[in-house]
Amino acid sequence: MTYLEALQQIRNSGPEYLDYGICSNLRHLLEGAPARPNYFYTDMAEWPEGTGSKNYPVPHPMEPYSYGFDPVDMAEAAYDLNRSRKSQWEGEYGRMRYRLLDYLIEREEVRHEQ
Repeated sequence: MTYLEALQQIRNSGPEYLDYGICSNLRHLLEGAPARPNYFYTDMAEWPEGTGSKNYPVPHPMEPYSYGFDPVDMAEAAYDLNRSRKSQWEGEYGRMRYRLLDYLIEREEVRHEQ
């Protein structure tokens, strides 16, 4: 399975592990296959809707910026909370994660067209 196929499988079939994000679900799908490409984390950090962090790109759904909190710290807190609830892919937080996934798929499809 290729990196693009793995991204598409998560998008089309849903993640196998609801308590984890894109990285861990990809790791599972690509086990024994070539690893994620070097640009994977760069793409996540460059996602226009994101925090700019390669580790916690999905922002906290409560717009912490307006409260003066560090967006990456808030994104990490949201990840930890949703992981404990096994709900990384539900609600507004989950919809943002799917938008990030769509962005990663679009970026990879463009690379394949070149």
